[in-house]
Amino acid sequence: MASQKRSRSSTQDDNPRAAKRSRHDDEEAAARDAGQIEYLHLENFMCHRNLEVELRAGVNVITGNNGSGKSAILAALQVALGSKAKSTNRGTSMKEVIKEGEESCRVTVYLSNGGEDAYEPDTYGSRIVVVRRLSRTSTSSYKIQDEDGHNVSSSVKDLRKILDHFNIHLDNPCTVMNQDVSRVFLANSTPSAKYHFFLEATQLQKMMDDFEESMKHKAVMHRVVEQKQAAIQDTKRELDRLKKEFDDASHLKDLDRQIRELDSELLWALVRDKEVYLKRFQENLDKLESVRDAHQARKEELDKQKAEHEKQVDDTKNELIEKSKEFKEQDEALNDERHSFANIKRESGMVQRSIDDWKTRIRHCIQRIETYKREIRSLEVEGNRDKSGELREREEKIERYTKMLDDSKKALEENREKQNAILDELNQAEEQVRSSSTSVHAVKSQIDRTKQKINQMGRQNQDPLAYYSPEMRSLFREIERNRHRFQKCPVGPIGMLVKVKDLKWAGTVELALKNSLSTFVVDNSRDRQVLMDVAKHCRARISAITQTFSDRVYSEEQLMRGGVPDPRFRTIFQLMDVDPNRARHTGIQYDRTAYATSMNALIDQSQIAQTILANNDDEAKRIMFARQTPAHAVMCYSMNGSKFQKRGNTEVMDPRKNVYSTLWAENFDAQIRELTAEMENQSREYHELHTELKKHEKEARRVKSAQNALREEERKLQRSVKHAEQNLDAINREPFPEQEDKNDEEIAFRQNLIVQEEDKKKELEESIEKFKEENSDMIVKMAEAEKRLKELDHRKTQIRTEVQAITAKLEAVK
Repeated sequence: MASQKRSRSSTQDDNPRAAKRSRHDDEEAAARDAGQIEYLHLENFMCHRNLEVELRAGVNVITGNNGSGKSAILAALQVALGSKAKSTNRGTSMKEVIKEGEESCRVTVYLSNGGEDAYEPDTYGSRIVVVRRLSRTSTSSYKIQDEDGHNVSSSVKDLRKILDHFNIHLDNPCTVMNQDVSRVFLANSTPSAKYHFFLEATQLQKMMDDFEESMKHKAVMHRVVEQKQAAIQDTKRELDRLKKEFDDASHLKDLDRQIRELDSELLWALVRDKEVYLKRFQENLDKLESVRDAHQARKEELDKQKAEHEKQVDDTKNELIEKSKEFKEQDEALNDERHSFANIKRESGMVQRSIDDWKTRIRHCIQRIETYKREIRSLEVEGNRDKSGELREREEKIERYTKMLDDSKKALEENREKQNAILDELNQAEEQVRSSSTSVHAVKSQIDRTKQKINQMGRQNQDPLAYYSPEMRSLFREIERNRHRFQKCPVGPIGMLVKVKDLKWAGTVELALKNSLSTFVVDNSRDRQVLMDVAKHCRARISAITQTFSDRVYSEEQLMRGGVPDPRFRTIFQLMDVDPNRARHTGIQYDRTAYATSMNALIDQSQIAQTILANNDDEAKRIMFARQTPAHAVMCYSMNGSKFQKRGNTEVMDPRKNVYSTLWAENFDAQIRELTAEMENQSREYHELHTELKKHEKEARRVKSAQNALREEERKLQRSVKHAEQNLDAINREPFPEQEDKNDEEIAFRQNLIVQEEDKKKELEESIEKFKEENSDMIVKMAEAEKRLKELDHRKTQIRTEVQAITAKLEAVK
């Protein structure tokens, strides 16, 4: 005790403030309660350059003129004990309380720490000293010292503990009420404001806030308890199952003990019979072992055949996909060629009809020439009989049927022109029907896919394992139960161990890795067989790949050896990361090897280090369809899910509008709402397209009906032409009546007509040849198009036969 007094005395001699504190007599120090303010010292604080204030026990009153710095003392007390500048109503920054022209200020407060309520008296002694320094150029600092001036702490947390212990609440208006608060409270306070003041002064407001926060924590804990209770039920069922297995095992041990006892008794009772039995048993055992060896060899052979068959199935599936794609491309090319051929055929039909018309006119010239020749012969042979009446009747018939023939041909020509026009209209209508039907089916497929995504997200929102097969949770339990059978525990599904760093790419990455995310990874073929047996027992359909387990993800050097695109391109690998939080849903404790192996499997199997990501379709096209494709880049995905790939000189594009992730999402509810709104828009689009399809189908039926009417009219006109031609031929075959006089002028007239008809015939033949020369390109184009059409049709038939053969091969392999 004496040493403590000597130490304190020496400190007081060195420190004038400590010396001033020594002026307090022992009786006043004893009268103070713990936490009372003994002394304040202000340096360069507001209007005070150096101010010391001693406070006695009881009530202290500070008086002075306006602006003399009374409120600055209260503000200094608030600042020293941790209040913010705004709470003092002296500015918005602590720099504003530093005296003008100075760079820093300091406030020192002495707190009494005696009596039963003292705070850590062994550490601080009979008083606690709080020093706060403020600077314009650096941060503020705290020092909490003991009664001897030694630094104990500089933490604000420790200062708050001291204030809480002494029940000093600076934010309580009953503790500190500055001028502005007093003025508002006394002059303009309302009942509600007074009530609020009362709540703050009595700490009821803080208690109510703490109570409300406690109730929220209580609700959270209730939910946690409910979840734990549900988990307890599963654990109880598992415990019951294990107890049953334990009882069965105990029963088996008892039976085994009884068997050993019975064997021992039988051994002593029937030694000779036992020897015979053992001999026979050994023989049977040798046979069984040989059979077992044969079965084991057969099993290994079957496993090898199965692996070969699985490889053959995969190869056949890939071949079938390629052939199906080629068949689709060939079918599209054939449809385009048919459409082009129909256009060429329609144009060539018009050319052929023009040629046929000229040939008909030539034939009519020949018929008239023959008629005139017969008439001349009749005039020359028969003489001059009077057949004038018959000639007039004959000429009237010829004129009537010729007029009928010309009118019918003219109507037939108009009918064919109408048919050509109606054919174009029909092709257009049928094309619109096909286009609308394709759009309707496409939108219907989109609606079905959207419904499937909504249902998937709804299930996954409740259970993260719902993304996979329903038997997945049962499979995890079986894997854990059969863990001793594996050399290394399987890892998977891969989607439960990895995540996407940037969720805006989640939908695109999930689309690119769709098949791999549901896959398990095993270390060797034996573990793969065990996993497949366990999955078969659970009736779970899974896929597994064999990948050597590693506790490290491939290094950058290893990736460079395998080949990666230019670093300026973003890849899927750069967005992937492990996800221990999701892995806990499997119920299996995975180590770092599992996560590293999952990433390596995606690198090897899904080529995530060679798959580029682009912000939009245009950027993806520029990357993949440039003259020089980026080295080691296998494909590129845009943010909306479109896929771009270059195979040799062939540019492959799979466009999409947008994609959603059903595996990785911060908020499935928001995505479900977006998908529901999108499905409503798709439904409206479907109804609009369906209405438009019905409209086009009605128009096509109308045009088809008009075409049928024109064809029926064409058949009637053709019958009329045939009828007129037959009658003219019949009239021309009849014997020509002689005229009364052998009139040389009449004969000369007909000879002149023959010359005119021959000239006309020659002119028509020349026109045909000229027309053929002018349209020779059309004829050649028609022949080439027909040849291409036959080749495409033949190739399509070949591909269909190959697809059928591959399908049959696949079924046979399965």
